Amino acid sequence: MKGFLLSDPLKGLDFVVHGFSTKPQGFKSAKEAMAGLGLDGCPSVVPKQVHGTDIVVAEDGKVPVRPVADGAITKTPGIALVVKVADCVPIYLVDPRTQAIGLIHAGWRGASQAIASKAVRRMQETFGTEPSNLIAALGPSIQKCCYEVGEDVALRFPKSMRRQKEERWHLDLAGANVLDLESAGVRRQNIHVSPHCTCCEPRRFHSYRRDQRIAGRHYAVLALNRVSRKSEGKQGRP
Repeated sequence: MKGFLLSDPLKGLDFVVHGFSTKPQGFKSAKEAMAGLGLDGCPSVVPKQVHGTDIVVAEDGKVPVRPVADGAITKTPGIALVVKVADCVPIYLVDPRTQAIGLIHAGWRGASQAIASKAVRRMQETFGTEPSNLIAALGPSIQKCCYEVGEDVALRFPKSMRRQKEERWHLDLAGANVLDLESAGVRRQNIHVSPHCTCCEPRRFHSYRRDQRIAGRHYAVLALNRVSRKSEGKQGRP
């Protein structure tokens, strides 16, 4: 998809549509990003993100409008889940067995409160997802090379996820979310982390840490296809 980065493990799943918008494409809204993925006209969940841990459920006929949350899950085809990021980690969750999906916005506040594992448990409780079946893809985010934080933030995370150099602390935010997903039962081999650092690549990515208030936003989008290729032969397209 032009203007989007795709996650390798998700590209092979015919029942999902996903993407992470890049800076050159210049999307200004979730609606524009959805249209870029062929999802224009679909109902969507675009939460008002507050760096918390609330996860909303979207179902056919019950799509929350601008919920105060930092993630959403669904099992209903044709509903687009969207989060905005500019250094924080977008986490795509896909269960190939039940065909349930989730999309999470994980900054340091959410990660320190285990938002990723909470999303896994919400999928487990709502859709019967087995964590060991989940595929988790972490999109581009600020990496430990650039993510300098205060001691008060660093000490909220495991020792292996923080590094002190002189009086400065650097945090591995993506790595912290990986540990959280593993704690919830997601297999390490099913967790895929983007190597891109949003702060290091100014031509390709927005970064709040680098650009402060003038920083733009990326749109992470995830949806279930209305009809997967496996079922097209039986049902035809709607």
